[in-house]
Amino acid sequence: MRIVQDASGHKYIDQQLKDYITNIFLTYDVSIPNDKAILFAKNSTLNKLINDYTGTGIHRVIKREKAEYVIINRIPINNYPQYFDGVNITNDDTKEVVYGIYNNSMEDKDTIDLIVDFINRGQQVTYVNQDVLNNSLNNGFVIDRESYGSIKELINSEHVDNHIMAVNMLVDSKLEQNWEWIIYLFHKKYQLLQYDKKNVIHNYFKTLNLPYSTNDILNSIDKSLTVVKDKNVIEGFEFMVRDKFNKNIEKFLQDNVGTTKFTLEDFKLSLK
Repeated sequence: MRIVQDASGHKYIDQQLKDYITNIFLTYDVSIPNDKAILFAKNSTLNKLINDYTGTGIHRVIKREKAEYVIINRIPINNYPQYFDGVNITNDDTKEVVYGIYNNSMEDKDTIDLIVDFINRGQQVTYVNQDVLNNSLNNGFVIDRESYGSIKELINSEHVDNHIMAVNMLVDSKLEQNWEWIIYLFHKKYQLLQYDKKNVIHNYFKTLNLPYSTNDILNSIDKSLTVVKDKNVIEGFEFMVRDKFNKNIEKFLQDNVGTTKFTLEDFKLSLK
């Protein structure tokens, strides 16, 4: 199993490697047991924040030599056979059959290199579909000051896969202990709850008999702070307000005072 390169620099994989990679994607819908070391392949679009998702012992490693499970995205493989004479592609069908990967993304090429490295070093790893990774993470976790940042980064990501992962994690979490954090995490992001296909979060909020609808609460800091009592969540909102203020103060000074020479270093913010 190998990658070859022609005289012009284009890369190809041989038939055996093509078959090996194809088989990976026939068998990669697997769950990860507890206490395993996972490595993200370069072509994975998931957020790389897997830090012991509360209780599983599943942990991310950077060095490939320590990997037991590899999180991978599907690699499109060219099914058009070509013939390689050891230097160039030829029309001679007696030569080695290869398949071009020169149109694949750099991330896909790096991932194929990773697969070949595992093969050459004899390292046994299990490949895992990034789309089912969330099924391997611990259900029933509780958000706290240390863990909320990881969820927030998933929610703020540009990748839909990360949004789906975050929502699914929260759906399976202890909502009775996490609902105030959810109000903070989904502020102005009500639309992301569309990924909660069974409306678990929305239906739980209904049981709380809050004075406003879920949509109204998530779209208003004032209404959020009317129902939120957790001190850590309130501090999160205070930081949110401070951050927005800092981002706008320079524009205010320029537009209303006519100066760019001043900066506001600090101010006191207190909840009424």
